[in-house]
Amino acid sequence: MNGQAWVGIRSLTPAPPDDFEWNNLSNNTAFPAGACGISVSDQAGLVNVETVAPDGRVWETTCTTDPGNNPPSLTCAAPWAPVNVLVDSPPLRTRADEAMAHNHLPKALK
Repeated sequence: MNGQAWVGIRSLTPAPPDDFEWNNLSNNTAFPAGACGISVSDQAGLVNVETVAPDGRVWETTCTTDPGNNPPSLTCAAPWAPVNVLVDSPPLRTRADEAMAHNHLPKALK
């Protein structure tokens, strides 16, 4: 949001769900200025956060979770580290292929 990176966590039980606990990751060391996208994933108690800088480089930081708390909590103190450089922009379509009408399969697949 506005060039900043945020990640949140909340408990879904008991109903109703708790409010999010938000963490601003923009203050972590080496945050890429002007970040323009974010991805969040979790595995085995770690939350991985990736962002894309304006030059196409992907940066990553990691948070740890403490699900035993109610609500659960995140600790996000790791610095940002570069992951890789986007070599070429992916070929994105601006419209559907001519052979495909909206919501229809090509004749060969019918």
